[in-house]
Amino acid sequence: MPKIPVDPTFPCNKLEELLGAAFEDPALQDEFFAELMTAEVYVLTDGIQSPHGKTPANDDDIDVSIMSSVMEDGTPFIPVFTSLAELQHSMDDETDHTYMTMSGQELLELVDGTDIVIDPAHQYGLHLNAAETRSILEAAEM
Repeated sequence: MPKIPVDPTFPCNKLEELLGAAFEDPALQDEFFAELMTAEVYVLTDGIQSPHGKTPANDDDIDVSIMSSVMEDGTPFIPVFTSLAELQHSMDDETDHTYMTMSGQELLELVDGTDIVIDPAHQYGLHLNAAETRSILEAAEM
């Protein structure tokens, strides 16, 4: 996804505050990752959505696929958004996009083995490869 102009609502939650802070000061990355584990994150889906725009990740009766994208070098990744505002800001068209929410930990467990990019269109977009996401999960278990 190309970088687009800065979202004027950023940061709109603690996770976004810590993402920006960790981008400026890498010593704060552990604090960001700890917050990521419990924070609500947003992912695009294949079109199944509840009337309120959210599909709970823990609803076993819903079969939903998380949408992925591809980097310029061909690496597949899952775009992850720190807020609904950031998801909406990153979309470059007027199409309604379906999404679901879950905790960061649920997401990392669900997509184990896949790269993710947090806020891919934002100046603070963060690419985490599969080994990095496993490391974050392992650290959270300690």
